Amino acid sequence: MNTRIFKLVLFYLFLLSYIIIFVALSLILASNILALTVTVISGILGFPILIAILALYVPILKASLANILALIDVGNKIKRIQIRWKVEGAINDYRERVDNEVRGLLPYPMRLNWVKSKEEVERYLDQRKFVVIVRMKPHNEEEWNLASATLEYVSVGLIHNARKHMNDSLNKAIDFSFTKKLLEDEGQIPARNYLVDQEINPVLKQNTELKSYYIKLLDISEELLTRVFLREVGNVAIKLDHLLPGTLSDDITSFLDWSWGLAKRDKSVPLLFNGKYLKVACILIAEVETITVGGYEPYIRRAEDHVTMGIDVIYLLARGQFIPFAKEIAKEIEKINLGLIKVEGSDKEYIVKIEGKNVKAIAILFRPVVRQQLVSC
Repeated sequence: MNTRIFKLVLFYLFLLSYIIIFVALSLILASNILALTVTVISGILGFPILIAILALYVPILKASLANILALIDVGNKIKRIQIRWKVEGAINDYRERVDNEVRGLLPYPMRLNWVKSKEEVERYLDQRKFVVIVRMKPHNEEEWNLASATLEYVSVGLIHNARKHMNDSLNKAIDFSFTKKLLEDEGQIPARNYLVDQEINPVLKQNTELKSYYIKLLDISEELLTRVFLREVGNVAIKLDHLLPGTLSDDITSFLDWSWGLAKRDKSVPLLFNGKYLKVACILIAEVETITVGGYEPYIRRAEDHVTMGIDVIYLLARGQFIPFAKEIAKEIEKINLGLIKVEGSDKEYIVKIEGKNVKAIAILFRPVVRQQLVSC
């Protein structure tokens, strides 16, 4: 069973158990009026408190409870709560999954607040509570609320520290492409369609530079987009946060072109990016002949060469049948003293869509030991 569904079922069973225990206690204490009264009042008051606490810490439960609230048609106030819970629940559940897979990509949860006037509309990172606040006016169409709130959240929460180093067009292109992906992954197709028709397409018609970035970002496969490009851009921005705004701009733009060329399997694109601040190498494990003839040695030599060149980051990328080989190669790299350490959790498998089919993939990440304390993912 899907982990998210299992978690949802578990919490609903917990709530059901609460009701059963409450009813059982009421029946047992029926002969004692005072005890019965206390039990009934405590049970009735405690149930919404329990739901509120669970919804606060379990985003998918919050989104699910929003659908139940939608059945209660008692006015605009409940309707706005329902929409807010659904939007917050969907976004924070997705954020939680992404942050578990790629630590540091979406580190901040989101809180949605309704406002009455355009002057009050804003989005910002609350540095004290470490939460992204999105203040917006509610709309009658639910897909508008979800698409708009998601876009506003992504524009602040995604690789927050790197924003000052990218021009407006690239920032917006990243927001558009990632939000579109998020809504698609969540199955929110009406909201995705609204985003594309009402937000993305009108802007692309007016800004050719943004359109160029956007198309490249869409062409980059999921593993290269989230696990390499966005992760490394966010990571170098945190590591070099003391640099003046715009310092990393040329490197980031060139890194996007490199990631795009790699995704398009352009033979002229090398498997390493050796920029001024970004130095990333990818070792692709995808040829049976290389493993059959040379074993793991060719891959280990490449890792050694990259370390000698001063590369900061090395990725072992593999899909399907090559995943076990990637894990074994990672073990061998750990055994020999190259001054590299495998980033915890990066050896988890994930699913990518290749020509409409779900395929398992892996992106094992190594960083030099001396730099490990400076990075968060």
